[in-house]
Amino acid sequence: MTKKKPKIGRPPIPKKARLRKVFAARLRVDEEREVLRAIEASGMTQANWIREALIKAARGG
Repeated sequence: MTKKKPKIGRPPIPKKARLRKVFAARLRVDEEREVLRAIEASGMTQANWIREALIKAARGG
């Protein structure tokens, strides 16, 4: 009887849960400071804060 080798690496993510698009935006220095302060105050990661801000704006909020 042979032992199976353990799989190395991260398990696959279901297609619906995958993140697929990367957006880039240029900010002026004052805008960057304002956004970074808001992110820090929220306690969220930059990626999550930006994702939520984009979704909220897209939904008219």
